[in-house]
Amino acid sequence: MNRLVVPVGSHVTGQVTKIEAISAGKRTIAALDADFTPERKVEVSFNQLVLPDGRHFPLDTSVSPGSGQVIRFVAAAESKERKGVKDTASERTRQAKEQAKQEWDKAMKQLKTPGRMHRLKTIC
Repeated sequence: MNRLVVPVGSHVTGQVTKIEAISAGKRTIAALDADFTPERKVEVSFNQLVLPDGRHFPLDTSVSPGSGQVIRFVAAAESKERKGVKDTASERTRQAKEQAKQEWDKAMKQLKTPGRMHRLKTIC
């Protein structure tokens, strides 16, 4: 599996390169759906990675649009010696519970966000 690994305490620098305007029609539809802050498409670029030890690395990023949801990065657990199958099963169970909780939270957040009636009408 490929993973992007950045040490804890690193800093990434960049800038917002474009913020898309919202048309009056989209703003009106959003307001009628009780959403007074409609989403704007934003483009960002990152140009430098600074590691905790002070080393600088230039970056050339290509940011693709996502789901609009916040992505949470977590530090990898420190490696520990596993005592056997029981510990492996416990770890996998814990991971499955965490994933289920995240999916539940995401579903609940979508139900509570503005514009849910509009999304429901477009689906049906």
